[in-house]
Amino acid sequence: MLPGVCMALVVMVAAVCTPGFFSITIVHGRAVGAVLDVLLNGAPVVIVSVGMCLVIATGAIDLSTGSVMALSAVAGATLASQSGLGGPWPIAAALLCGLTCGVVSGVLVAWLGLPAVVATLVTMVGCRGAAQAITSGLNRPFQDPLSGWLANGSVGVLPVPLLIAGLTVLAAWLFVRIWPLGLMLQTLGDSRDAARRSGVPVLALALATFGIAGLCSAIAGVLVCADIQTADPNSTGLAIELDAILAVVIGGGSLRGGRAAVLGAALGALLMQAATVLLDIWGVAPGLILVTKALVAVAGARALGGGSAALAQGGRS
Repeated sequence: MLPGVCMALVVMVAAVCTPGFFSITIVHGRAVGAVLDVLLNGAPVVIVSVGMCLVIATGAIDLSTGSVMALSAVAGATLASQSGLGGPWPIAAALLCGLTCGVVSGVLVAWLGLPAVVATLVTMVGCRGAAQAITSGLNRPFQDPLSGWLANGSVGVLPVPLLIAGLTVLAAWLFVRIWPLGLMLQTLGDSRDAARRSGVPVLALALATFGIAGLCSAIAGVLVCADIQTADPNSTGLAIELDAILAVVIGGGSLRGGRAAVLGAALGALLMQAATVLLDIWGVAPGLILVTKALVAVAGARALGGGSAALAQGGRS
């Protein structure tokens, strides 16, 4: 309910205060416009937020998404630039890297019993460090034609990143609403002990959830770095996990777990992106934009009953 109300409010403010914000034109067979720029820039955050939503639904949290984005993009860029392999191989390398990083986080949480915050802090530091070690801290070109098409191409008049984000949201929504494993996933956040006694494969399901989150991070990393044709090991995905957590909270997710509001998380990500773009258009200083995000996070958490206890826990292992 709250995400829809907030989005409606942002739409009304944009329509009144920013004339032409919603105008869309076709240029060289592709739709362009300010509102599409919001959607394009928000696509990676939407994808990451979907993975974060699934993790939070289990009662855990993932702080490593930004670092996984960086390492995955570096893996794809390295394969493309140094081995000469093109086509699907750099993309496959990036996705495999993201999936592996997610599985590692899942192993630390599900098998070794580390709290999710501690486990994903480990992978956050490790993945960022690995990305910097591979590239010696320098940017690496990411100019493979296929990845460039994924980031800047279009199908008909629709940009490819929007289609990828939309398909990711749809797949996650079907997963949690229809597939038995998705329904089981949400029971982990309610009570792991009860889920285990009911025959739910708790360890395997937690492992799979972190793997999906890593895969989402890898997709987002490819889109971000292929767009600028550079894999930056230092700043790619920096602090995006905070935007993703905020999107999940605003979208109706509970940091205690038990509820996977996939559509709400996607809407929350777009809401934050739209607000950021509008504030930037109006000349608000970047620092004040971050302060605004922080205030929205507090308001959203309180309005949705996130609770200070859940925030303090940062997710259960």
